[in-house]
Amino acid sequence: MKKFFLLSSFLLLMMPQVVLAQSDTAGTGKIEFNDQQQVADPENPVNPIEPEDLIPPSSDLLRLDYVPSLNFSTQKSDANDQKYAANAMMFADDTMPRAQFIQVTDRRGTKAGWNVSVRQEKQFATAENIELDGAMLSFDYSWTNGSDKAKAPVVKKDIIEMKIGETQEIANAKKGTGDGTWFISFGASQNNSQGVKNTLEPRLDRDDQVIMHDTFNKPLFLNSAIQLAVPGRTEKVIGKPYKTELTWILSELP
Repeated sequence: MKKFFLLSSFLLLMMPQVVLAQSDTAGTGKIEFNDQQQVADPENPVNPIEPEDLIPPSSDLLRLDYVPSLNFSTQKSDANDQKYAANAMMFADDTMPRAQFIQVTDRRGTKAGWNVSVRQEKQFATAENIELDGAMLSFDYSWTNGSDKAKAPVVKKDIIEMKIGETQEIANAKKGTGDGTWFISFGASQNNSQGVKNTLEPRLDRDDQVIMHDTFNKPLFLNSAIQLAVPGRTEKVIGKPYKTELTWILSELP
């Protein structure tokens, strides 16, 4: 899935401190801090992780550190209306499957606030531009995690139904909130400590057997918080992948 980002750039002013010696000779001292970009586990942020699809690193003080790619696997063509869950996020290490999430970092120090939204640019379609007519992508069970709950952004609790070309708000950090690093998840594992509904479960084949991940050789999980609804009347091209484009937008508040 192709991803686009709209980010704001800011200036950082670093001032050396002057240190006076105990003699009549003055010396200077200097300290400088950098901000290494690192994607972390949304359910346990102290643990760094490496998702399958990283985004280009950014040095912006207000930035998107990570946005998810979505994969709905290969599904049987059906004449009835169906809803297909996205594959959960999987990792090569011992990290358990996770729901898809966005990671936002605000190091501006202004506490000015920010907004995250998403827009689906076009309908799911094949490379030959045959559209999956009437298909609708949706996000549910949104929640946040971060260091200071008093400064948490507000997430949209209703189901977010994507309409082609329309921008949908995901989260809003009002003035005085949202500084630091924040994780906005859609669904959660059963082990999360926030009491969020478990939306992850193993993906099964037609014989109710667990499907294994192609690369990691461990059970593949699905995340029912992100679904693609496809009308039964829609003609499906067999053997052709359907793709769409999502634009994730991070912006300052006025």
